[in-house]
Amino acid sequence: MTDTALPSDASADPYAAWSRRIAAGDAEALGELFDAAYPHLLATARRYAADPDDAEDAVQDAFVAL
Repeated sequence: MTDTALPSDASADPYAAWSRRIAAGDAEALGELFDAAYPHLLATARRYAADPDDAEDAVQDAFVAL
């Protein structure tokens, strides 16, 4: 995981800037969002999945769906 800075146009909701960029087709923004959110989402998924590999798959599948 890399240390990802917030987008320069981030205000009270830093995810809004990534959302706008992703909606506009910016693949780099999706990578930045993935780097920032993955650890938190994986930790949550591991609480619910019996198998750690299933938790990783679920988080990755969610990003593929974006």
